[in-house]
Amino acid sequence: MRFEELGRILRDLDPAAVLVAKPVLARVVQRVTGLSWALWEVPHSHCFVVDRFTLFKHVDPDELHLPSDHSLPPHVLLLERPTPEELSGPRDDLLGRYWRLLFHASVHRELGQRLTELTPAALRERIEAIGPAEFEEVRNVLQQDGHLAPGADDRDTYFEFAAYFLELRFFNPALIPVSFPGLAPDPVGAALAGDVDGRGLFLRTRPPGAPDPDPRTDDQSDESHDFYHKLTRQARRASTAGDTVAAAILHTRAARVAPAALTVLAQEAARADIYALVDRLERALEPARAEAENWRRVLPSLLDKADQGSRPVEAAILYDLQRACRDHEEPVYALDAAEWVLSAGRLPVRRPLDSERFV
Repeated sequence: MRFEELGRILRDLDPAAVLVAKPVLARVVQRVTGLSWALWEVPHSHCFVVDRFTLFKHVDPDELHLPSDHSLPPHVLLLERPTPEELSGPRDDLLGRYWRLLFHASVHRELGQRLTELTPAALRERIEAIGPAEFEEVRNVLQQDGHLAPGADDRDTYFEFAAYFLELRFFNPALIPVSFPGLAPDPVGAALAGDVDGRGLFLRTRPPGAPDPDPRTDDQSDESHDFYHKLTRQARRASTAGDTVAAAILHTRAARVAPAALTVLAQEAARADIYALVDRLERALEPARAEAENWRRVLPSLLDKADQGSRPVEAAILYDLQRACRDHEEPVYALDAAEWVLSAGRLPVRRPLDSERFV
């Protein structure tokens, strides 16, 4: 498919839909939200809703690649431009991807228009309907998966959750319990129905010729497969950085979405991370051999709940143990500039506090 054809299909569905290059979209997201360029990846970098006046403050009209006679509505839906490989790939896959992007952005726009006068009390009612603990889990998941900026407030979190949850519900419901294990999908869907017409948007944003979504089971889903590899990469980075517990928890999450052939491999990787934590505890606390064996038997069982919900107690226990290891592994120093000056530089300015390890 040609880029111009895809752009025309999307504009026929919604005159607000505009395909822009990824750097342009990232620039708009960062300048509108005030995010730092130091972020490794811009959250929500595949689609974004912005008002027309603000858009033209940050982009040149030529960067939008629109026909000269096309007039943009007050609110614009920016969608990431497809790569040449995507354009040359299967037409059904391309139309399916942009159906999802257009749907997601349309949910954001509808929420913004319907809830312009959303009060803190009304927002709190919506959070209570989801569940306060579940809402914090939602915030953590969205931030970890790159859908929400760090420090986002409750309103932004609710909007992004509604868009992402409804996208999964209509396009791949098998991933809802994977992404949000603490949520009950039906009550949440009923709570969101009062704010946004998900079914209506699903039908209105469908490109002509786009195939029906084909939700598969977790062990068949390509999307689940990609999510598995994403979690595995994050676990490896955490392990390299010395965060053994985070690596174990991420491997546990990966095991839940892994294709059948990779489930056992992910579970074994999680146990290996826990055993590495036990090795660190042995060096730090020098326990009796029987006690260390008890840790090897008991601590892996905490992983079953450590990756679920917001700050589960099982994860807190593992992180407390890891902090004890770090206290042993990382020397503690005191800075004594006065003693260094009085000794004319003969004594070190940084004095190790070896007794702190024992404490």
